[in-house]
Amino acid sequence: MNNELLSALFPSTILAFCSGTILIGTLLCLYVFLSSRKALYLSITILGLLGTAVIIFETSVILSGTIYHPAAGYLFHRLQALTVTLFIPAMPFFTRHITEAGNIRFWILTSLFYTGIAFALCCIAVSYQWPEYFLFPKSDFSDYTKLWNIGRGVAGPLYVMRDLIIAGVALICIMYLAIDTFTKHRASHIRFAFIGALIALCTGIADMIIASHERASDGLFTIRVFSIFSIGLTIFVIMSMIGVVKYFIDQTREIEEARKLRSLGILAGGIAHDFNNTLATIVGNISLLRYTHPTEEQCGKSFFEIENAAYKARKLTNQLLTFAKGGGPIRSVTSTRELIEETVSFHLSGSAIKIIYQIPENIWNLNADSGQITQVIQNIVINAKQALSDRGKITVTGSNIESFIRPDTGKEIGPLVKIDITDNGPGIPPKHQKKIFHPYFTTKKNGNGLGLSICYSIINKHNGFISLDSEPGAGTTFHLYLPASNEKVLKLTKEFNVKKTKKYSALILEDEPGIQLILSKMCRLLNIKPTTASTGEEAVKYLKEKITDNQNFDIYIFDLTIVGGMGGIDTAKEVLALVPDAKIVVSSGYSNDPVLADYKEYGFSAFIQKPYRIEEFKSTIIPVLQND
Repeated sequence: MNNELLSALFPSTILAFCSGTILIGTLLCLYVFLSSRKALYLSITILGLLGTAVIIFETSVILSGTIYHPAAGYLFHRLQALTVTLFIPAMPFFTRHITEAGNIRFWILTSLFYTGIAFALCCIAVSYQWPEYFLFPKSDFSDYTKLWNIGRGVAGPLYVMRDLIIAGVALICIMYLAIDTFTKHRASHIRFAFIGALIALCTGIADMIIASHERASDGLFTIRVFSIFSIGLTIFVIMSMIGVVKYFIDQTREIEEARKLRSLGILAGGIAHDFNNTLATIVGNISLLRYTHPTEEQCGKSFFEIENAAYKARKLTNQLLTFAKGGGPIRSVTSTRELIEETVSFHLSGSAIKIIYQIPENIWNLNADSGQITQVIQNIVINAKQALSDRGKITVTGSNIESFIRPDTGKEIGPLVKIDITDNGPGIPPKHQKKIFHPYFTTKKNGNGLGLSICYSIINKHNGFISLDSEPGAGTTFHLYLPASNEKVLKLTKEFNVKKTKKYSALILEDEPGIQLILSKMCRLLNIKPTTASTGEEAVKYLKEKITDNQNFDIYIFDLTIVGGMGGIDTAKEVLALVPDAKIVVSSGYSNDPVLADYKEYGFSAFIQKPYRIEEFKSTIIPVLQND
């Protein structure tokens, strides 16, 4: 008996593992069904529940035999046999929903489903009323030759008929799964179910072959401890679950992509509208200048409007880049007070909303991308403005924080500048607060749900943190934790006199002739003599010639990307090898390049983004020249 107990222990462990695996998958599929209410996920949940029940009852039969309890063994064997019967309607129900059923196929599978339910109910009734026709116990348990088969019933004619019907229904389902597997595009999820069904069919055939040998010798389940079909059934259910989960993931991705395209369309439409307005300003002013005889003062005003419109167009392209690829931050030391007051005042100008600033004089500077942080504050202020309906109060508070432990990761960050933006509006309902930073979540009729998700992405890329506190009727506060800097904001240390006798020199690396011309004119306006090069190789050549004459350039302005030649990074390496203290300013129109996010690590002293106005060019170039 001890040997038989050991022989039953290992198979029982395998069955327990199978039932646990199926149960976990079933709970997952049940959760998906409750979330989506789709029949496919209901069908796989039913298969999972039936598979779990079959394995549990099979294990119970073996355990009942090992403790010599034949009555319990027979009870569990009957329950297991009836549960297997329920696979007759469950298989066509699952196949109907996982495959693309046409009219004829739909009718066949639906007929099999309802016929299977009727047959299963018949088997249940017969098994309890007339057990000799389905499954009945032996009167003398001494006939059992193995300990683990004590209590197993004897198959009646209806039981045999059930096996034949299961085989027929399985073959029909496998046929339809095979058709879709080999003929349909994007049918990988069906392929999993098809392979699982083939494995289950093979184990069922193996089970019948072994059973025929057992009947010819000492009786059923003398060679086997349990039905091999149980393992095949487990594999079929698990493979089907994998296929359904893959289908769910693929569908979710498609929905997400559709939502992204819709949001991108909304965003692109908004930017296109703003761009058209910008172009209208530029084209209108140019047209007026051509067909009128404006005074010098009128010309100055028109050119000023054209310049501002072009600068606004640059901001629009930056917004599009931030949405498209997240816009890696290009950090620089930025005045916290100036950034907050300029952004908030600009976006609340013309409204009746009262602004209160509570920013101490000793507030630290930010080590951040001023453009991106401006976008964050802008989005939050615009949301507050809309919530207040142009009435109410917005309070902006600033403070210095040595360190802060992020509640989401437990990681300590710092030093930081904390910015709190508070409004006294209606507040945000608790059910929406957890989703407020999710992409595409919005409660606005014409919103796209991108504003706050972009804020979250920007601050996260700055290694900062954003959170909110809100109560319905009591307003909302957004808390921004941003990296601080103990460095001073780089400004002109003294007035730069363009008429002074000393001239500076600049080496410009730029492959666009039009931009070369603009840079040269701007340099001359600042009393800087320009030398232009179209490739990095040419720039290095000019520098070597200077060094040969015991001279050097005072500043270098390099475009990051040069088509068909050595770009800004490689050229900077060669220049720094020749002149270790060279002051190199990197210029680019593509703010998403990862190099720009940490340009000082590559030897650059400053960054200037195209297109640039003379004021911006001067405020970048001159401090670098004066910073000895």
